[in-house]
Amino acid sequence: MTDPAQQIGRRLKAARQRAHVSQAELAARLDVTQTAVSYWEAGRRLPGVDDLMKIADFLDAALTELLPGDSERRPLAAVLRAAAEQVQDEALGRALERFAEQAARVPAPDVELNVRAAGARDAAEQLLATARVKGAPPVDVADIARRCGVRVLGFDFAGMVDGLVAQLPDGPAIGLDTGQPNEQRRRFTLAHELGHHLLRHSASFHLDFFDAGGSAGDAPGYNWQHERAANEFAANLLMPAELVRRETDRVRDIDELAAAFDVSRQAMAFRLAALGLRPGPLA
Repeated sequence: MTDPAQQIGRRLKAARQRAHVSQAELAARLDVTQTAVSYWEAGRRLPGVDDLMKIADFLDAALTELLPGDSERRPLAAVLRAAAEQVQDEALGRALERFAEQAARVPAPDVELNVRAAGARDAAEQLLATARVKGAPPVDVADIARRCGVRVLGFDFAGMVDGLVAQLPDGPAIGLDTGQPNEQRRRFTLAHELGHHLLRHSASFHLDFFDAGGSAGDAPGYNWQHERAANEFAANLLMPAELVRRETDRVRDIDELAAAFDVSRQAMAFRLAALGLRPGPLA
């Protein structure tokens, strides 16, 4: 059985990282040392009840999020299965439950990159600046997700779900359907789900169905404004304005430009239109 101090420590760390608060900032708010916060998160010491209440208030988290339960895996699995039941899809429910169990076995990476901007474009640009992405395309979105503390898993959703982001007790996980037709689609889906996470579109999970608006209907909690924002975030992350402007000065056509950024031709066409650009003249 996991030690309660370690369970509380993992939950405290996950809540702090979700709120984009550093250990030093939390320590200053609680009037304790950063070492004390580090010990709590490592499970070496237990915070007092008063400290836990102050932490929950400061991080805008429920106190129950910080306290250990009977299981650290089953709650999310149950929530995802209940979501599938809303669209009356038993197969999807089983797949989501298996994904939650698999994701819980993967250690969450440490958070190196934080984003405080609220808007999609500003959040993507802030993330790119913090990650120091300035070289040649394509942008390594998988590495950026890892540095944001997100574990990324390929999973066979049998074509029912393109991607999802879920909050586990020790941090977020993104699932990408292994059946997606090409790498460009997977990269955009990953950036899209990362946008949902960083823009805080859901406290527990977000699902993107393969045929959104089609036969399966909209995913539970569907919000078209959130979908538009996640798409805008993904476009700005994968095709940074500065890099696109630079590449259009030398690239001959849109297909070559799309290949350089490892995105689809359609995605690049939309991005060029948004920026008011077109590829350089033919040689």
